[in-house]
Amino acid sequence: MRVKPPEMARALTNPGDDVRLYLLTGPDQAGAIAAGRTLGQALRNRGGEEPERVDIASAALKADPARLADEAAAISLFGGARYIELAVAGSGDDCLAAVEALLEATQAGNPVVAIGPGVSAKSKLIKLADASARARAAIYYPPEGRALETLAREIAAGHGLSVDRETALRLTDMVAGDRLLLAAEIEKLALYLDASPAEPKPLTPAALAALGAETHEEDIARCIDVAMGGRPGALRAMLENIDATGLNEIRLIRAMGNRARLLARLRGAVDAGRSPAQAADGGNVFFKEKASVARQLAIWDTPATARLVAKLQAAERAIKSPASAGGIVMRQLLVDMAHEANRRAARGDAARR
Repeated sequence: MRVKPPEMARALTNPGDDVRLYLLTGPDQAGAIAAGRTLGQALRNRGGEEPERVDIASAALKADPARLADEAAAISLFGGARYIELAVAGSGDDCLAAVEALLEATQAGNPVVAIGPGVSAKSKLIKLADASARARAAIYYPPEGRALETLAREIAAGHGLSVDRETALRLTDMVAGDRLLLAAEIEKLALYLDASPAEPKPLTPAALAALGAETHEEDIARCIDVAMGGRPGALRAMLENIDATGLNEIRLIRAMGNRARLLARLRGAVDAGRSPAQAADGGNVFFKEKASVARQLAIWDTPATARLVAKLQAAERAIKSPASAGGIVMRQLLVDMAHEANRRAARGDAARR
């Protein structure tokens, strides 16, 4: 049965004996992993002891499809709760027969939580889960804008930190929307400030500057400005800087994806008659990024931003694939994007003359 993430969260928090499989997919891998962890927490809260977790890779089930159902029916060595965490590679076809056997088995007392960011809505695995009352499947998409800001504040509150809007925006920019890194950084900041729910402290920009995530946020902003702002003349220096600093490909691609989705959202205001600067000023944009966002809004129209989002998603999947030449993929994308943006900017300037 297909459900939305909030419903999946409730199901994982209170797992029922009638559900054998929880399938968590989608481009927000961090969100799916975070959701999957709640199953173990729920079993621990229910039994008062740490449950036994069995880790299985989907590739191992291709030659032994009966193993998943066998593990689900097995009794824990210690007599307590037990669950299986299945790491699904690619579309999940290699574990399709194993999941089918699990759902059709006579008994299966141990729940299975399967996490597979490459499993699309059209895959056979998610269709199998969708058709079964013994399964729950949810697709996770990265939070954006206010949702990401709200998430930052909720995580911070759990650690005794109060966060204003500007600081929350800065924090989410620093981690490029990665919620696992967001949680880790907030925990580190809480320790730094000696904050706790019993003794809450404000999270200030000064604290972020002193102990913020080392994600090269200024380098990321520069890369976005060069590539999406159409500055091919700065490409060589930018690529040399990437090599020198060891900028993470996935972090950069995700940050650019966040920017592309922001442009897609703000283009509605531009299409309705507002100027790019006005749209950026009223669009929940970090103040240091407003000029850059306004320029990019003038370059990328609505159809182009949609293609840009799709292209960045495809690039992330390519970089994550086995034996991927991630650095080459990212560099080619940056070069192509900068030249396309430059051509689009030139056409726009010519049209306005």
